[in-house]
Amino acid sequence: MSKVLTPEFVGELVERANHYLADNNQIEQKITLAQKRLTKLEKAIANLLDMAELHPSVDLIKRLNEREAERDTVQREIDQLYQQIRQDSLCVDEEFILRKLSEIRNALDSGSLGPGNLF
Repeated sequence: MSKVLTPEFVGELVERANHYLADNNQIEQKITLAQKRLTKLEKAIANLLDMAELHPSVDLIKRLNEREAERDTVQREIDQLYQQIRQDSLCVDEEFILRKLSEIRNALDSGSLGPGNLF
């Protein structure tokens, strides 16, 4: 437990946290793949709309609704990934780590430590 409170460990923790927060390569790859899926879905939707105009049917409308739902899901995924990048652009410093450790220690001392008051 005393290792957590040493300046060396706090410095190491800051370095690790910032390295983790700065590594967006995997997220950017996921965004690229999701955008490709979104483009394919939009083309499929356009084709289904063209077909539905020429030959309306219940099955075409059903497929169109399914593709639109898939498109909405992929768009939400992309939005969440971009949100994750924005959140990951935070920077952690020693003052932040020490302040959070102090808050956790105070919560432990008072008996009020819970999921909602860690960060």
